[in-house]
Amino acid sequence: MFQWRPSNTARGGGIMHPIIRSIAGSFNSSPEEGTSGKIGRYLALVNYHANPITSAMFITATAPNPLIVKFVAEATGAQISLTWSTWALAMLLPGLAAMALMPLVIYWISPPEIKDTPDASTFAEGKLKELGAVKTNEKILLAVFALLLVMWAGIPAMLMGKGYEVDATTAAALRPGAAADHSCA
Repeated sequence: MFQWRPSNTARGGGIMHPIIRSIAGSFNSSPEEGTSGKIGRYLALVNYHANPITSAMFITATAPNPLIVKFVAEATGAQISLTWSTWALAMLLPGLAAMALMPLVIYWISPPEIKDTPDASTFAEGKLKELGAVKTNEKILLAVFALLLVMWAGIPAMLMGKGYEVDATTAAALRPGAAADHSCA
């Protein structure tokens, strides 16, 4: 019924945290230097709280959600059967409301010292110009990422049938560098 996906810890800690840390670092905000109050603490708290909110919004986003579906079905004698779509639709409004309010509440509880970044877009545009045009190896990386995302989301099975199903963990293991992630060296 449900295909397990990589954990919300992997999404929040493995994908978002390095981005948040990089942004905080560009403002010289780090716990090592005792300057996390500049903006890093705020960004980390928003990242941390966004993760469980988005995990609650999608039935396959975290392990407890399918258990809830099972418990609801058992408790109602299978009169209520939650699908991925019904779950997502039911969680859309509360999830979006929580995502909109959460940064404001965190801002109120733990405001960053840096409250204005007027040169952010100019800074970003300058950095993009420094990088130049997208290189061939970057295009290949984007194509591999898109392919892995399509496999992870189960799109081949949706389009061509169950025989084309690729396990999410297998898709993750196929990515370039996956073997190096688990080496003992």
